[in-house]
Amino acid sequence: MAISEDLARTTEAQVGDDISIHAFGQTAVLTVDRVLPRTGVAGFWPIDQRQQSYNVFVAPGSLAAVGLESASLPPGIEPPRTYVAFSNVGGVEDGAELTDAAIGKIETVLGPDVAVQATKRDLITVADSAADTLTQLYVTMGMFSVAAGVLLLINIFVMLAEERRSQLGMLRALGLKRSALVATFATEGWIYAVFASVLGALLGIEVGRLIAWRADSILSTGDELYSLSLTFAFDWATVVQGFGLGLVVSVLTIVLTSIRLARLNVIEAIRELPPQQVAHTPRRWLAAGLLLIVVGVAWTVVAVQAGEGYGLAMAPMFAIVGLGVVATRWRGNRETVTWVSVLVLAWGTLFVPAFTLLDIDVGIPIFLVQGTSMCAAAVALLTVHQASIGAWLGRRFGGALPVRIGLAYPIEKRFRTAMTLGMFGIVLLTMMYLSIMSLMFRNQVDSMAADLS
Repeated sequence: MAISEDLARTTEAQVGDDISIHAFGQTAVLTVDRVLPRTGVAGFWPIDQRQQSYNVFVAPGSLAAVGLESASLPPGIEPPRTYVAFSNVGGVEDGAELTDAAIGKIETVLGPDVAVQATKRDLITVADSAADTLTQLYVTMGMFSVAAGVLLLINIFVMLAEERRSQLGMLRALGLKRSALVATFATEGWIYAVFASVLGALLGIEVGRLIAWRADSILSTGDELYSLSLTFAFDWATVVQGFGLGLVVSVLTIVLTSIRLARLNVIEAIRELPPQQVAHTPRRWLAAGLLLIVVGVAWTVVAVQAGEGYGLAMAPMFAIVGLGVVATRWRGNRETVTWVSVLVLAWGTLFVPAFTLLDIDVGIPIFLVQGTSMCAAAVALLTVHQASIGAWLGRRFGGALPVRIGLAYPIEKRFRTAMTLGMFGIVLLTMMYLSIMSLMFRNQVDSMAADLS
C-alpha cells in the first residue's frame, strides 16, 4: 500500500507501519510500502478545495484479498464513488491546455451519462488567480515606494543645484552650454544610480526572502483547508530586470530634473537672487494644456465604451489638468491650481463608486492611481495656500519666534516643500493602505465565522 505525503504527515505514518482501512462498512489492516509526493495522481483530491490530498493507493485486487468487497456492503451504506482519471499529453501544468479537446473525446466515448470534471485545469486556474492577486498586492505596495523614491530623487537634485547655483551661473557666464550643464548633472546622477541600483537589487533579494518567510508563517497557519505554502525563489533574470528598471527610472528622473535645473538665469544665479516668476503662460504650455484636454476627453469616451478602469480613472484628470493649464492665461495661478486640485480630489474619491454603477471591475493597482493622484492634488492645494496657512499659524501662536522661523524656510522654498510633503504623504498613504487591507482581512474572518454558523 502507498499513501500520500499529506496523509503520512497527518497520521505520522512511516514506511512499514500498519494502517487500518475502512471501506464498504468493514475494516482491514494494510502495511505502508511507500510515501508518495503530492504530484500527479497522488495529488488528486476531489472531495473539497483544500491544498492537501489524503490518498491511499493499493494494487488491483488488494481490497478483495483482505475481504473488502462492495458485494458485502451492509444495507443503508452508500457505495463508494468511482473516478476515472485521465492524464493529458504534456507536463504537470502543460497538459491543462488540452483540456477542452480531451473532454470532447471522453464524452464521445463514454456518453452523456458520465460527468467529466476538468480538475487539473480548475486547480491551476484557482492557483493563477490567487498568485495574480498576491502579485497585484505586492506590486501596488512597491509602486508606492517607487513614487516616493522619484520625489526623493528630484528633491535631492534640487538641493544639490541650490547649493551650487552661484557656481553654475558662473560656469554659464564663462561659456558652458546648457547641454553641457545637463550632462554634468546627469553624469553625477547616473553614477549614483548605478551603484545604488546594484546595492538595491542585492538587498532586495534578502528583503524578499524575509517577506516570503513571514508571509508563509502567516498563510500556512490555521485550518489546512485554507493554508497556503509559500517558498522563496528567484532567478537572476528577475534580479537583472529589477536592476534595469530601477536604473532607468533613476536616470530618467535625474535627466529630466537636470534639464529643468539647467534653465537658470545667469545673473540671478551668480547674485543668488530668487528666480523671477513668469508673468504669462508660455505658448508651449498652452499647447500642452490643449493636448491634455483632447487626450483626456477622447480617452474618457473610449474608456466608458470599453469598460476600461484605468482609462476612466485617469482620463478625466488629464482633461481637468489641461483645463487648468489653459485657464492660467486668464486666471491667477493660485485660483486655477485651487479648483483643479479640488476637482481631482473629488474625482479621485468618486471614480471607484462610478465603477460600481458602470459594472467595471476594480483591480488592486487602481488604488495606486487613486492614491498618487489624490496625494499630488492635495500637495498642490497646500503649496499654493501655504503662505496663507503660515500667516494663520503665526497669528494663532501670537507671532512666536520659533513658529515664524520654522515656517520661513518651507514657505520660501515652495517646490522643495511640495516634494517633501509628497514623500511623507505617500509613505503615510502606504501605511494606511496596509492597515485597511489588514482590517478587511480580519473582518472577513468574523463574517466567514458568522456565515458558517
